[in-house]
Amino acid sequence: MNSTRALQLILPTDKRNPAFTLYQDDREQQIHVYYGLELLQVVPADRQHVQYKLLVANLYNAGLKVISLEDLFGVSRKTMRVWGQALQSGDVERLARVLEGRQRHRKLTPEISSFIEHRFAEVYWQNRRCYSARLRQEVWAVFGVRLSGEAIRPLLSALRKAAQTHPDIPPEVSGSGAGGGDIPASERVSGAVLAPALEAAEAGRPEVRTGEEPCELAGPGACLAPAAPKLTPPTQGVALLEGRAWAAPLSAGEEADRRTSEGGAGQAPGELTVEAPAGPPEAPMPARPAVAIKPWAAGQARWCDHLGLLLFWEALSELAALLRPPVPWLKQWLASVLLGAHNVEQTKYLNWEELNLLLGPVAAALTLQRNALSQLATPANLQAVWRWNLRQVEALNETDFYLDPHTKHYTGQQPLLKGWCPVIRWADKALHSDFVHTQRGEAIYCECTDNFADLRQRLWELVARLRQTLGWSSERVITLVVDRGVFGLEVFEKVLADPSLHLITWEKGYQPGQWQEALKQGEFIIERPRNRAQDLRTYHFKYLERPWAKAPGMRQWIVVATNPEGKSIEVSVLTDDPKRPAMEALKLIFNRWVQENDFKYEDKHFGINQITSYRTVPYEKLKGQLQDRQVKSGQAKALSQARLDLERQQKRYLFDQEQADVQHARRQALLAEWEKRAANPSDPGPTDGAKALARLRVACQRYEAARTERRKKIQALQEQLETNRQQWATVQKEESRLEQLIAQGMHRLDTQNKQLMDAIKITASNAFRQALKPFKKAYDNYRDDHDYFRQLTHSGGVLRWSGHTFEVHLLPRVNYPPALQAIILSLLEQLNAKQPKLPDGSGRTLEFHLSDRNDFEIRFKGSG
Repeated sequence: MNSTRALQLILPTDKRNPAFTLYQDDREQQIHVYYGLELLQVVPADRQHVQYKLLVANLYNAGLKVISLEDLFGVSRKTMRVWGQALQSGDVERLARVLEGRQRHRKLTPEISSFIEHRFAEVYWQNRRCYSARLRQEVWAVFGVRLSGEAIRPLLSALRKAAQTHPDIPPEVSGSGAGGGDIPASERVSGAVLAPALEAAEAGRPEVRTGEEPCELAGPGACLAPAAPKLTPPTQGVALLEGRAWAAPLSAGEEADRRTSEGGAGQAPGELTVEAPAGPPEAPMPARPAVAIKPWAAGQARWCDHLGLLLFWEALSELAALLRPPVPWLKQWLASVLLGAHNVEQTKYLNWEELNLLLGPVAAALTLQRNALSQLATPANLQAVWRWNLRQVEALNETDFYLDPHTKHYTGQQPLLKGWCPVIRWADKALHSDFVHTQRGEAIYCECTDNFADLRQRLWELVARLRQTLGWSSERVITLVVDRGVFGLEVFEKVLADPSLHLITWEKGYQPGQWQEALKQGEFIIERPRNRAQDLRTYHFKYLERPWAKAPGMRQWIVVATNPEGKSIEVSVLTDDPKRPAMEALKLIFNRWVQENDFKYEDKHFGINQITSYRTVPYEKLKGQLQDRQVKSGQAKALSQARLDLERQQKRYLFDQEQADVQHARRQALLAEWEKRAANPSDPGPTDGAKALARLRVACQRYEAARTERRKKIQALQEQLETNRQQWATVQKEESRLEQLIAQGMHRLDTQNKQLMDAIKITASNAFRQALKPFKKAYDNYRDDHDYFRQLTHSGGVLRWSGHTFEVHLLPRVNYPPALQAIILSLLEQLNAKQPKLPDGSGRTLEFHLSDRNDFEIRFKGSG
């Protein structure tokens, strides 16, 4: 038998630990502790084991490096300190309490567990509705310990599983017992019905409820849950399973009776329905001829996974009717983005059957969606979406906007132009998207491009397309707040000559130290809320204004900005607007973070960085579509680079020669001094003068040889420079930028589909902002307000037709605290006051409710 086993070193020795080494035995899950070369002990690799905790405490007390112990054992230094102090105290009870940890606070002790196991069989079979409450009441009476239902739920689940196959417990109990009286025969659950419910409980799902009534128990541990409506047939054991249902199958006669009682509007066997308390019978709303409306019977209800999407009913309805004739694709893609599908491929994870119910006709096939996107991605449709988005953010009369390019790193194989990628801090293949935002950070325009022209060159065409797309006249005066990407004298000259365009930007290359306190012209503060409306951080600003010497007509502000921590920076801000108040301009540019935050938010939650389509267009096909310009030719670039390299090498040799000449002059002076001393025998100089003379003469010889070699290299480089200049005189200095890229075989991404999808994503982001505003104000917690609201919009629920209105019962996946629940209820009341409509085109009204699963009875209508 081979007893050899490999141990892996997990804690080596170091300066703080010269003796202890720990090894891990992966096969037996043990830790071997060595003191030097001797095995000290073997400890189970179980964090809850007492020996494991004592080992950690001993190593901590021994003074080993704490950070190494934290990484190895996964225990915080605070916990190790508590263990170590308890071990050093010598108090056995204290050590036991500390090592027991959180388990010492558990109310469910082994004694109580044994008592519950002993009493479970009798209590459960006598009172299946409130057996948990009954058991907790008995625990209180015997042990004086109050237990919650959640504390004993795992134990009861295991006991129910064991009771399912126990041969000694009858399926029905008619006698009285601890349950508090006989169970009426009409409320008993047969063994055939109970078995599937126990299977559901075994899987960890909510327990079976069969017409609960208020529990008759009183005192601590009593069942305080409100009564749920009783099921009509007592043999249908209905379980509420996360919006799904289970029930015993009905017989054919029972199914026919049920359908008759529901007016013949029942469903086929096996169909899942949600039964809600029916109101008075009313006639359903007649359908409009142009829209195919599914008939609903009064009181009919259905579970929907994407019911929270209806909170955006207005945006979905308006976007659907935006184009003429109306097309459902825009509404469908807007809904997909709001539900978290950042591209067409991710829409396959949505429930299309329910989207068809909420939105009207939709198409789930990916090929159909891609083809439709290519057909709809036209300039006219894109313009319609952007103009509608401008109205939604209420920016029709605004004049101040933020402009900044957003770069996406392209990692594909196509030969695209390179540009600066902030993500990798390097120049590589990139796709630029020029974004325009409002002062509040809402995007109103975006277009995609590459590095064919930088922002200083494409700014004018961008502004022209912005005006045309949003319907602004050429005389409308707008102000763009831009980063240093447009800094340049040629840009400022054009802006000064255009009375309808103003710029506010930073001065590039500004050197701090020009602030003069005596010339200060004003100061102000900006307050920014941090985590809530009243949690304000104050930023102080001082400024002075002067004409900018580099460009007459430009105004310059020297600003000293101080953050709440007292750290100050000195910057320079430029503008061409002669009438803009200093405080307004400075507030605008120092508030640019709202645009940067929007980039991150849209990328994370709406997928603005998705490329959408990887199709490319060669530059050869772009002739006539781009404004060409002359650039330095390839040969001229090569000769220029070669000349720079030759001049760099020549300068290096000349510098070396200059340094060697200086050192040689010093050696010559020293050599003359030594020769003078050697010629005068009476001079009492050092005895090693002959050796010094020999070293100096050898150094002079090396200098002459190196000097000759350097001169040859310098001369050769000079000849190459002359040849380079002669070639420079004969080559073509400039050539077409477009022709240059065609010759290189360069491509550009076809962003036609991406621009339409990006417009839809931006409208989705802005629609989410608009819907969030009242909730954000009432909740007043900026840490997680958008997460809570997003959970509400992604929630499922029950859709019920009352006969004249669709009742939207939202059932969120999170448990809202009472205060937050009250805020959501108030928000839904405000929404109901607007009389929302179902966005399927039928015009049927909606009424929103925040409901609980206990408000509904769910039945599965079997095939029997």
